[in-house]
Amino acid sequence: MEKFHSVRDTWQDRLDSRWRQLPARQRRRIVLYSFAGYLLVTAVVVVQVVNELGNARRGVGIQHISNPVAGEDRPVKTETIIQELKKEDYERKQ
Repeated sequence: MEKFHSVRDTWQDRLDSRWRQLPARQRRRIVLYSFAGYLLVTAVVVVQVVNELGNARRGVGIQHISNPVAGEDRPVKTETIIQELKKEDYERKQ
């Protein structure tokens, strides 16, 4: 962990020194372009969310939940379920 911190600190120091070597005008331009990119991405996401909400159904349909097992002709036995769970795929490997 110490090695990671030392490598990270070295990298961060090099990056900071390179940033400070840039002229102030170029630094302002980089910050401005980064902020403009952030605003562009934010605007795209907001437009996409508004578009998705506009295309969504107007109301939520309230329906009963159907039981998938109820449609079967024969009831499921407990032994059958236990046998399925005891297959080799479900057994713990030692």
